[in-house]
Amino acid sequence: MQVKVINTQKALSPTQITLADYAINPYRGCEFGCLYCYVQGNKNMRENTDILGIKLNAPCILEKELRYKAPKRVVLGSTTECFQYKELEYRLTEKILRLLNSHAIPYTILTKSHIIAEYLPLIAENKKNKIYFTLNFHCDEFIKLFEKKSPLIKQRLLAIEEIKKHEIPLRIHIGPFIPYISSLHDIIELISDTTYEINIEIYHLSL
Repeated sequence: MQVKVINTQKALSPTQITLADYAINPYRGCEFGCLYCYVQGNKNMRENTDILGIKLNAPCILEKELRYKAPKRVVLGSTTECFQYKELEYRLTEKILRLLNSHAIPYTILTKSHIIAEYLPLIAENKKNKIYFTLNFHCDEFIKLFEKKSPLIKQRLLAIEEIKKHEIPLRIHIGPFIPYISSLHDIIELISDTTYEINIEIYHLSL
């Protein structure tokens, strides 16, 4: 995947997602390459699916925006994976989380990445922060088929276990759930040793 550094004009984007009033996406595109990803249909992505945009100035822009904007809650990862592999190199998400923490702005993170485990002490600093963690397949074979470079089952389960240890509010997101391929019973069995808040999102084919 080609990496391209880009300068963004804004970090906080108003959103109609019920989870928050603003969204932050520090990257454009995603290394995981999920075949079903709805973002690939966006006009900015249709011809650039093999390009990962690094919004290198996003933390600086956010710092300026927070001087005159006061989000009630921010959602991270609505159109990208904030904890993809390049995050370990650029640390954009880490810088953004630190800024939000310093302003006591709660956030909800959407992720399927085990890399988030490294960030849990930071996320746990604000008790209002939440994590929605995706677990939508019950075996690695389907992950490799539909999500290419996405973290495998064991990696995700270990991350989920660490999130619970840090007592961060957690929701397991089973989505998109693909009937006749995903097994809801087997997915629930993977996390049956404890109690979680779970939501299920059925896959909708875009025609």
